[in-house]
Amino acid sequence: MISADLTRGQVLAWRNALFAIFGLCGFAMASWAARIPAVKQALGVSTSEMGVLIFGIAAGSIVGLIASSHVIARFGARRTIAGVLTIGSVGFAVAGFGATVGPSYAVVMGGLIVFGAMFSTCDVAMNLLGAVNERALGRSVMPVFHAFFSFGTILGAGVGALAEATHVPIAIHLLVVAIIFAGGALISVRFLQSEHTAEPDSVPSEPAEQGWRSRLGIWKDPRTIVIGLIVLGMAFAEGSANDWLALAMVDGHGTTKAGGALIFGIFVTAMTVGRLGGVKLLDRFGRVPVLRASAVLARSAS
Repeated sequence: MISADLTRGQVLAWRNALFAIFGLCGFAMASWAARIPAVKQALGVSTSEMGVLIFGIAAGSIVGLIASSHVIARFGARRTIAGVLTIGSVGFAVAGFGATVGPSYAVVMGGLIVFGAMFSTCDVAMNLLGAVNERALGRSVMPVFHAFFSFGTILGAGVGALAEATHVPIAIHLLVVAIIFAGGALISVRFLQSEHTAEPDSVPSEPAEQGWRSRLGIWKDPRTIVIGLIVLGMAFAEGSANDWLALAMVDGHGTTKAGGALIFGIFVTAMTVGRLGGVKLLDRFGRVPVLRASAVLARSAS
């Protein structure tokens, strides 16, 4: 039960702020993905070298995911989101700078590692707040949060395609995105509520002496391992398309870089439709049946 101190207006403002943050994250990620073919050309690297570069985001993400629970426990989800998105926007801009000025493979890699670490930490924090907000609203809303991430990816892919078509330098494009990303997040975070916005008896307190050991202890639960494996499989499929679809269309099918960005936009639009439809499916059939059916359909499509 959510604290009676919150009004419905505050809960809705909290929800809308999360819509904005999810959308901004999708916008930034797609802006990078849409320019991957241009980055490859600017750096003059092979496909295998580009794969290592793309791994920079993944490597940073692993670090961020491992550290996220400890960071959130120390600073709270709201302060974590504000901090990591500000730092992440700097890493994002640095990656664009490295792809244009020099260009420098190492600078791009460093920027992507920072961005990946901050992005994944924000991902955990915003999903945590989304889950608490969902309880406050008393209905399924998580798929809509993720749909707003997809709305952001559609916009990011479209802006990326436009930037390619008009020959906007990568550094300028990603710098503008970074400013929008950080500024929008800092405004939105003011309307978020604490993840502890609940009655004391609904959120068990953690003994101070346990700390990080208690948080890591969740991995002893087999259910956590199973959920982690499911997320790993789904993230592997989605991440492959996010990272390689535009480049595969340019290098493998001879499309223009702007065309590759547009095709990537079609992919994220389809994801948006699925996420919006997921709300009614979850309410009608439940999470486990929907998960099973979605996995089978995704496997059949591949």
